[in-house]
Amino acid sequence: MHDISAAQSIVNEVLKKIGNRKIRKVEIDVTLGMLRLHNPENVRFYISEIVKGKLGEGVKVKANIDITKPEITCRCGFSGAVSSVKTDEHLAHHGICEIKCPVCGSTDVKVEKGRECIIRKIKVQ
Repeated sequence: MHDISAAQSIVNEVLKKIGNRKIRKVEIDVTLGMLRLHNPENVRFYISEIVKGKLGEGVKVKANIDITKPEITCRCGFSGAVSSVKTDEHLAHHGICEIKCPVCGSTDVKVEKGRECIIRKIKVQ
């Protein structure tokens, strides 16, 4: 359900931009932060299905999704990207994960990047 909610929010914004125009094709470029814990393939599928449900089966949909790694700042002085995020299935469902500083191992870090959901481009024909 987590991925469906993200897809629905993205489609709602796209539909606002499209308005009442009749379209044949829509291409959407999205950036999702890794900390949102979305499965990009699921989000891509749901975006396509929701758009087709709203605009008709004949509409071609392409959703390009990039995932950004989290970036943190730690008290030890480290500032940069974190390559792995630890969570379990139950916590991931609620968007909860553990992030550790790769230098000192502290979890007392400030997340600078990795939670975003950004629609970068909407192209319609």
